[in-house]
Amino acid sequence: MFNFAFGDDAPDKKLDALKLFKEIGEGKYEPYTSDYVLQVLREVAEPKQSRMIELISRHRMIFLEQSDEAERLAGIYVAEGAISARHQTGFTSRLLRRATLILSSVLISGI
Repeated sequence: MFNFAFGDDAPDKKLDALKLFKEIGEGKYEPYTSDYVLQVLREVAEPKQSRMIELISRHRMIFLEQSDEAERLAGIYVAEGAISARHQTGFTSRLLRRATLILSSVLISGI
């Protein structure tokens, strides 16, 4: 999601991301993220990494705590095929697993 705000290869997604961050800045939405996102962002090359981390800071995102339940749900999603087999190895797999953990955290929090 953070990546879309800086990407030029998907103009529609970029516009949507910029609109969302604008609306977050206006107080329309309460933004959440987690340590899982920061783990992913640490693997992104500069200067994009700093720009994405700055979005977190600028929008005063609320950090969701990691939990065993989120880990368990992420494992189920992967085991049940929510992530295709071709995406279950390497960097893409780590990104998808972390995204699943974030989603699981959000669902558990009832947000």
